[in-house]
Amino acid sequence: MPPKSIKKTKKRKPRPSPMDLAADVASRVEIANVHVLRFSGERESELPEDVNIEWHWGTTTEVISEEDRIRVLAEFRMEVGPTETNDAEKQVAVQITLTLALTYQCPNVAKLSKRAIDAFGQINGIYNAWPYWREFVQNTAARMELPRLTVPVLRI
Repeated sequence: MPPKSIKKTKKRKPRPSPMDLAADVASRVEIANVHVLRFSGERESELPEDVNIEWHWGTTTEVISEEDRIRVLAEFRMEVGPTETNDAEKQVAVQITLTLALTYQCPNVAKLSKRAIDAFGQINGIYNAWPYWREFVQNTAARMELPRLTVPVLRI
């Protein structure tokens, strides 16, 4: 029986992880500005006794090449509702939303990939915006005469 031929295959370089992509961008940027774009808050006059709190967030990124800037829009939402409901009957007793615009100075931003910039927004953008969100929720909740709320630690 003749020996089988062995094919040589090229090893592919592993694709960088989102964390690696974000780290590459993070090493080049400096935060230039943070400002509020939108916010809202609503509460029912009577609040349920047992509540469930849901935290939602997401980002959108854009590049402003002519200014060597990256803008991250960080959107946050907190919803408080009764513990005992199903999705079809979901009631929201309290809702607080906030959209922040974070602007980063980034030399040679045009050389970065869209994938790297998006990873940066999803990881670093949220991480940088989180303290502003926590402060906003605590102040807004106090003004809405809600029990003291503490926004949990961000886990990426």
